[in-house]
Amino acid sequence: MENFVSHAVILALAGTGYVLLLLFDMAQLYHRRALAVLSSTIGYLCVTSASIFLVLSFRPFPAPVFLQILLLCGAAAGVILMVLSLFVHLPQAEIYAGTPASTGRRAAATGLYALARHPFFLSYTLFLASFGFLFRDASYNGLALAMLAMELVLVTIEDLVIFPRLFENYAEYQEAVPMLVPWSGRGRRGEQGQKR
Repeated sequence: MENFVSHAVILALAGTGYVLLLLFDMAQLYHRRALAVLSSTIGYLCVTSASIFLVLSFRPFPAPVFLQILLLCGAAAGVILMVLSLFVHLPQAEIYAGTPASTGRRAAATGLYALARHPFFLSYTLFLASFGFLFRDASYNGLALAMLAMELVLVTIEDLVIFPRLFENYAEYQEAVPMLVPWSGRGRRGEQGQKR
C-alpha cells in the first residue's frame, strides 16, 4: 500500500506540473508575464520533483558495475540535454517578456532546436529510459511511460495549437525541423512521408 501512495503522489505531482506548464504556455500567448513566471516555476518544480521521487523510489537491478555506470552516464546526458534545451538554447528574456507574435517573436531554431522542435522530450526519454534499464522494474516503467505520455500530450498541444499562434515563423519551422526525433526526415514533409 505504501508504494501505491508514493506512486499516486508521483503521478499527481507530474500531472499538476504539466497542467501548470500548459498554463505557462497560455500565459505567454495572452501576455500575462507574472502568471507565466509563476506557472513555469511551479510547473518545472513539480515535474522535476516527480522525476526525482520516481528515481529514488526504486533500487538498481543487480548488473555489472560497468553497465550501471554506462546507464548513469546516459541519465546524466539526459539531464544535461534537458538543461540545455530549457535554459541555454531558449531566449529566456523573450519567453518571460510576453512578446506577442505580432511583434516578431520567432521560434528558437538554433542549437538543439535546429535538430528537433521539442528536444526536451527526447532528453527526458533518455533520462527515464536509462533508469528503466538500470531498475528493470515494471512499476518504474509504467510510471515513466505515464510521465512521458503527459510530456507528449503537452508538446503535441504546443506544436499544434499554441506555438503556431505564439511564433510568427512556426509554420516554416514545422516544415524544416522534425517534431521529436532528429534526423527522422525534415519537418512535417518528412513526418507525413514516413506515415505513408
